[in-house]
Amino acid sequence: MATKRKRHKRANPTGQVGSIYSTQSTTRSGGRSYTYTIVRYDEYLDNGSRQPRPLVGLGPSEKLDGERVQTFTNLAREFCSKGSTMTVEEFKAALAGHAPTLRILCSRGFGFRLLIEQAWAELGYNAVLEEISKGTRHRFSLERAVFGMVLQHLVDPGSKLRAAVWLPQKLFFPEGEGLTSDHYYRALDVLAESLDTIEEALRTRLAELGVSFKALARDTTSTYFETDYDDEEWRDRAGRAERVRSASINEPPLRMRGYSKDHRPTKPQVIIQQVCAEGYIVEHDTLPGNKTDRRVGAEELPVSGVSGTILAADAGMNSAEIREQLKSRNFTWVLGEGRTGTKAARKAIEGDEGWEPHPTKPYLSYRVVDQGKLRYVVRLNQREREREIHKIGRHLEKVWDHLLKDDRAEGHGKRTCTLLSSKTLKRYVHRTGENKDRLDIDEEAVARAQFLAGKSVISTNDPSLTGLEVDTIYRSLFVVEDLFRTLKLELQLRPVRHRLSRRIIAHIFVCVMAANVAAHLRKRTGLRLGKLRDLLESVRVQEVECGGKRFWECVELTDAQREIFEIAGYDVPLKRFTVEVLR
Repeated sequence: MATKRKRHKRANPTGQVGSIYSTQSTTRSGGRSYTYTIVRYDEYLDNGSRQPRPLVGLGPSEKLDGERVQTFTNLAREFCSKGSTMTVEEFKAALAGHAPTLRILCSRGFGFRLLIEQAWAELGYNAVLEEISKGTRHRFSLERAVFGMVLQHLVDPGSKLRAAVWLPQKLFFPEGEGLTSDHYYRALDVLAESLDTIEEALRTRLAELGVSFKALARDTTSTYFETDYDDEEWRDRAGRAERVRSASINEPPLRMRGYSKDHRPTKPQVIIQQVCAEGYIVEHDTLPGNKTDRRVGAEELPVSGVSGTILAADAGMNSAEIREQLKSRNFTWVLGEGRTGTKAARKAIEGDEGWEPHPTKPYLSYRVVDQGKLRYVVRLNQREREREIHKIGRHLEKVWDHLLKDDRAEGHGKRTCTLLSSKTLKRYVHRTGENKDRLDIDEEAVARAQFLAGKSVISTNDPSLTGLEVDTIYRSLFVVEDLFRTLKLELQLRPVRHRLSRRIIAHIFVCVMAANVAAHLRKRTGLRLGKLRDLLESVRVQEVECGGKRFWECVELTDAQREIFEIAGYDVPLKRFTVEVLR
């Protein structure tokens, strides 16, 4: 403890109270030093010695202002002046009246923001965006604007218009106080132009963190728009001199109708292609909504692969043209074949010998069939087989229900018409009778469906891969599907409300960056995004005013909350800080 005394000698001491002075006491807590100023006086004891007694604490020394110090000086002079009638208790009360007051000005969410920001920096997004901002003329912080949008999607997804108000009011985000919705839209425009640069920097950073790019998984999904017209229809309306906002017309068209994986067939959409490595989205493209998987696969091959890279994709990317392109790029591919999609797949699935059990999953087994330069792996999942056979039984019950009431093939009634128009049920019936005028159960079709139940076929151009290795690589597509669910549900990618192509692309990119941060946090902590939100929601900071000074103070962390930061290897929130400290 270090003590400095500034004594004010008392005139005509009574023999009970001596000098009045201020001292500074220094303590250490959490690796930091704190200095406080205390007003003391000397009390004379019976034996003639002096005993220091505290009068009042003035609070942290660095937070004292000149006005309070002057007030103390004036009171001390009055108390020590010759002929003063002020008692010690009156002096003590007067000092207490001028002690620093404590006011809590506001409260903001903080814990999840601090965790997200450290993952954001570890992935290198902040560095590459700061470098990109040097080539722009924007006077606002591009990196902070993009981080704010990513932060909003991770904590409480909303629009860019909402971000300008919500971020500085609900989260500890003082950097966002000067950002308007216009700044966020300008940041989106820069993002759309810098997509390839940012993704290249991400791949470089992930390689430094030990992520392997020898095995990639590629898949597509769609996301829809809340509009009644696609881009071509907007263009046609403009050609008919109808009133159309110029921002609604994109050339070339991007918002188009196609096969909707969101079950919104009447809504315009875009196709999103993702290429993933170890749970991270290392490359993505936003494509017109009327493109099929095979067209996307043939025109938009991954650029992140190198010679010998293994690419896993589902049957939608499996065509002769795509396989030739992959071969020319020296990709090793593992592609889904379906069960009846190709002649080679049908031939591979026919046999029923040579099954090898999975080493850890007894319900899985494999057969390897080599045909020319390709290797086909037939996979049998007994659990899926039981579910599919049970489903076939329920379908047959519905078919019998229809046929028992009307089995006419010609001139049939409404129930039979419903049966024949069902893609699922009509496969189990065929025409019978001398004139083929009756319908009956097709036993061969039922037996075929039961034989195929639980089976799937995967192909590869690397015959050195075992059945287990091929299946393990192909199952990495489940990670891509999980990322799609994160994008659409937890990050609320859909529906997209932007109209301009560049901002549609940038909005999706913001969600992809948020998904990568969530994936990195899951890898660090073992917890999904929703669980992290729930655990860290109560970690808040309050802006406190004390003695004319303002600072932020964090609530006490629970053991579970502190453990998250420790497991991730990140810094825990400071107990007390100013905005300048974080910068």
